[in-house]
Amino acid sequence: MNGDLSFQYDPDAWTFIPRVWPNDEFGRSAARWAKAAARTIENRSPRTTREHRAWLRAALERFATMPNPGEAALYLFLRQVGGPFLTLQVLPIEASSDAQQAAADLLRLEDAAGLRQPDEVRPHTAKGLGVGSRGTFSTDDGEGGEQVAVVWVFQSGGTDVRISTVANYPQNLAVVEPEIDAFIDGITVIG
Repeated sequence: MNGDLSFQYDPDAWTFIPRVWPNDEFGRSAARWAKAAARTIENRSPRTTREHRAWLRAALERFATMPNPGEAALYLFLRQVGGPFLTLQVLPIEASSDAQQAAADLLRLEDAAGLRQPDEVRPHTAKGLGVGSRGTFSTDDGEGGEQVAVVWVFQSGGTDVRISTVANYPQNLAVVEPEIDAFIDGITVIG
């Protein structure tokens, strides 16, 4: 890979989720980190119940211990407990010599139905990454409900960048989309 990624984002909306434990910066265990991160989110929430706290700590610990294909960075959007939430996965990849094919490959989504092309593709411009593509997928959540997956692909500074999210509650995506755009605007390739 030719460059590392730099992130500028609103810390009152986004939480970085470390994926390697023990972690020199974030502590010895995912459980201890999840408890501290949950407390930060709870402090900016007007009302937090015992059930909210238990759910949030369990969710953060689950996210922090998920398998991490390709060493992707994971960020949680949650301004306050009980509000809309989702995760963004950011994966930098060494740029391919065939930029057009690489972009098409990175826009694919693998789900229970196999490898799929997006239902819709449109251009997307980000301040730090330039012009890329945004692909939207409608998927079945396996329980008869609908999910929406979105994948953004950029090629910047010799690095391909793939950003993805799956919204279990599609209505949340429309609410959070301006926050996602601002987050993506704050990513740059350095080095």
